[in-house]
Amino acid sequence: MARASSLGFAVHAVAGGPNWTDASHRYLGPKLVQLVADYNSAAAPNELLQGVQFDIEPYVDPSFFNDVEASLVDYLSTLQGIVDKYIAVQTQAGNSRLRLGFAIPFWFDGVPEAPPVEYGKTDATKTTKAAAFHLIDMLQALPEAYVLVMAYRNFASGPDGSIDHVRSEFDYARQAGAVCGIVVGQEFTKVYPEKLSFWWAGRAAFRGRPRRSPRPTASFRSSAGCRSTTSTGTRPPGSDRTDGRPRCGGPHRGRPSRLRQGARSTRKSARGPSGVTPVATVP
Repeated sequence: MARASSLGFAVHAVAGGPNWTDASHRYLGPKLVQLVADYNSAAAPNELLQGVQFDIEPYVDPSFFNDVEASLVDYLSTLQGIVDKYIAVQTQAGNSRLRLGFAIPFWFDGVPEAPPVEYGKTDATKTTKAAAFHLIDMLQALPEAYVLVMAYRNFASGPDGSIDHVRSEFDYARQAGAVCGIVVGQEFTKVYPEKLSFWWAGRAAFRGRPRRSPRPTASFRSSAGCRSTTSTGTRPPGSDRTDGRPRCGGPHRGRPSRLRQGARSTRKSARGPSGVTPVATVP
């Protein structure tokens, strides 16, 4: 940690699994937040973990689609428990600026495969909306939190570009007055079809991407640019395919072949307006 800090990197703990939304495993998210907080409380200033990010992806399990609405409610309940723990640990020494992030697919914004669901922390606060919007509500007043929308396209503009796929999240966050950040996640491994990854477009295209982002992101104060997720090879839910298609090409288009857990490093110098670091992951 000290070495990474000396080189200008911020290190985030990253974890998650599709079964973390099961009632028997729902404790894992809050436990990870507590572990990070306890570590930071005892760590030197140059050895702090700067954040924790969750990449849970319950739709990797084909059973997710047997009852999508129930699965989404379980997912949101899991996230709420994590957010509650995160708010609690911010009072611990060394954690006042701890960041919290959630990676979600772009199609959690209310498409037919993941329709709006009724959810609320209490019966009195229940509303019906897309899962992505419920998550933004949870993070609305948390400036150190962010939503990483995995919108895998190697082009920004047009009806199938990344901006088109994250437009509704930006619009909702703006309307809700959210102070949390939004990161546009990107793919950089060799996957098919080619439009899903910057492997085919090159690093120069990826680095120039934030400068070409249209108004929907540029005008939102918490826009944090693009980040490469450097995901592993994947396969679609409900199939035995191993063709390398990433999990976020669209509904039913992605299943990770293995979980990505561990520490993620990002350059401190490239923070976005709300403190989220909009840069490429270092494998």
